[in-house]
Parts: sequence; C-alpha cells; structure tokens
Amino acid sequence: MNNIIVFGANGFIGKNLISELSKHDNNNIIAFDRFSKSKEEDEYYFKNFNNVTIFRGDFLDKDDVDKALAGIDYVFHSLSMTNPASVSNDPFTDIDTNVRASIVLFDMCVKNNIEKIVYLSSGGTVYGDIDSIKISEESATKPKSPYGIGKLTIENYLRYFKESKGLDYIIYRIANPYGPKQNITSKQGVIPIFINHILKNEELVVYGDGSMQRDYIYIDDVCRMINYSYRSNNRYAEYNIGSGVGTSVSEILKQIEKITDIIPKVTYAETPASFVNASVLDGSRFSNEFGEFKLTELSVGLKRTLDYVKSKS
Repeated sequence: MNNIIVFGANGFIGKNLISELSKHDNNNIIAFDRFSKSKEEDEYYFKNFNNVTIFRGDFLDKDDVDKALAGIDYVFHSLSMTNPASVSNDPFTDIDTNVRASIVLFDMCVKNNIEKIVYLSSGGTVYGDIDSIKISEESATKPKSPYGIGKLTIENYLRYFKESKGLDYIIYRIANPYGPKQNITSKQGVIPIFINHILKNEELVVYGDGSMQRDYIYIDDVCRMINYSYRSNNRYAEYNIGSGVGTSVSEILKQIEKITDIIPKVTYAETPASFVNASVLDGSRFSNEFGEFKLTELSVGLKRTLDYVKSKS
C-alpha cells in the first residue's frame, strides 16, 4: 500500500492529480487543504473516491502539517497561496507563505521519514525569457516575477534538504496546464477565463498584442505523466512537462471563437514587466527516460474545457 498525501488537494492540479492517483487501489490518499466549511462542494468531489480521505488543515500551521504526514510514504506538494498576478508587486507575500511553509514542510518530511517528495513547479515562470525555440532543464533559470523566483527558491531548498538531510525528491516543471476543474474566475489560467467571458459576452483583457506564446498542455496528460514516473529512481531532479508547442494568445482566441461561434470582445492592455514573452518547454528529458506519451490535441482539450465551463455557468 502506498500512503500518499497531496497538499493543495482542492486546487486545479490537486483535484485532477488525486483523480488519477485514485485509479490505483493500492494507493491510500490524503487530500490536504483548508476546505471551506461553508462550501460543501469543496469536499463533495473527493467523496466519489473510496481510497481518498480528507484532511482539513492549514498549510501555514506546522502542527497540522506534522500531523498529516504521519505514516505517509509520498508527498505531493502542489499548493500555492499566490499566483503570478497576486505577487507581481508584492514579493514578501510569496516569501512569507509559499517559501517559508515549504521549508517547514520539507523539515517535517525529514522528521517523518518520508520516502519521496514530489514538487510541482512552474515551467512557465522559473526560466524567464530565454532566446531559444524550446527551453530545456539545462537552460538558465532567470525568473522575472516574484512567483517564479519563489518556485525556484523552493526547488533550491529541496536540493539542500537532499544533500544535507537525505530527503529524496523529484521536480516537475509544468508548462501551462488547462482543462476541467480550473477556476474560471481567477487571474490564472487564460483558457477557462477567456471561455467564461466569451460565453457571457463579456469583455476580456489581452496583455500585449496577442503574440505572447505559451506551451499549453491538457491537465489529464500532466497527471498521467506524473503518476507514471514519480515512484521511479529518477535519473535527474527536474523534468519539464509540456506539449513542446507554442501557441499565441491570438490563436487561442481564434480557436475558442470557432468552437463557441461567438466573436470575443477584446481589450488590449500594456504587458506587465514581469510577464514572459514566450515559453515553450523541451520535454525530451522526460520522454527519453520514461517514454513518449500521446498528448491531447489542443482542439480536443478546448472543447472539453468549454463543456466544463458551461457546466459551471
């Protein structure tokens, strides 16, 4: 039996990851998050799985984290209390929450003899602007935003805990995941946000001229790749997970217009200084070690995301 805990269980990646992990009967999964007591739907999703138990806890509470780790083998850290927009002008929040709490988590993992920690990092922000067609794990890491700096700092602390305390880990630098269960009203995840605005005939904001490129990967593909590889004796510490294809914001809007048959109302705004112009990941390190995965085509993923957004509207 594999005893697993997912920190950030109620988030976009967390929910989908637990859904994938739960397919294996030998996995006993703890879903750790705050879970608002006023919203039953926050917990209802996990009641569909026989091998998932909810742990209502505060990631900033050392005692909650320590208690939740008892008897755990594998720790998935997908929790972030900020997003790129929320800390663009406030790096202290990221340091005081995500960075500090992650260090406490790693220390508690050592105390509880955790077999391995799986950290879900950001391939879209830790590298920054790189003059390359595709970004590999050997590319320089020059994050432009406090969010990316925080993610890279947490990665570096994992390296410290491995070298000084023997804590085993694997890092997945995920490109731009999208799909069902993503928040349609937040400031992170342009695809569901755009779809939601378009369906409601609302104006949406595009930063820059629409040429900004991102590497979009469907969330089910991300979770399948992680689930397949995380227990391995990984050769490297960091692995990119992306589609390897760059798609501009303008092209995303064209495809959404095609599947909704609605012409979007767009306002163009100045690009924030912390935004990366282009980010496309080279995933050959992962595929060379773990094999090729057939990825969901963008057109298919967009239609599935559209269906999800419609169900939430």
